[in-house]
Amino acid sequence: MHLKAGSSRCLPTLWTHGLGFLREPLGNFSKLKKVRIFDMVDEDIRSIYGSIRQLKCLRSLSLHAKRGTMQNLEAISSPPLALEKLGLDGKLGKVPSWFGSLPKLTKLDLYYSELNEEGFLKLQELRHLKFLRLCRNAYVGKEMHCIGGGFPLLQHLGLHIYFKRVNWRKDPCHGFNLWRLRLVAN
Repeated sequence: MHLKAGSSRCLPTLWTHGLGFLREPLGNFSKLKKVRIFDMVDEDIRSIYGSIRQLKCLRSLSLHAKRGTMQNLEAISSPPLALEKLGLDGKLGKVPSWFGSLPKLTKLDLYYSELNEEGFLKLQELRHLKFLRLCRNAYVGKEMHCIGGGFPLLQHLGLHIYFKRVNWRKDPCHGFNLWRLRLVAN
């Protein structure tokens, strides 16, 4: 089956394994609100990064890299500002500079991202984040330091990391409003 934007312009949700069935760039599906793509290969990643800025209605984005690397997220020149939920499954290397400019992002799930202390500090720029889940090697640093003013609205924090290596530190003036903390040690 091949999908064209002309016949599916009002499609609100797209879940797929790769982009091989699409006849047109993802950006032509202008009404998409939810996108979930599994098993992305290098060609898919380049195409998606080039199309994302055209998806003005996008509220939820979940990307899963087949070979375990998200490549260069910095290549997304203009992230979708309406994005509320973001899930990334694959090595990031570092947090892209535009993460802090997602004004509506309330939920972030990271898997296998291999973030270090610097990346964790960058996540704290997400001012409206309420749900954060770091799973399966999403965090590889030795210390998690929450700075004053970081994660001001965070309510749910899920950590699935190697706790024998990680120390948790929070500045005394820091007061995020956690309702739920879920810790899973390997």
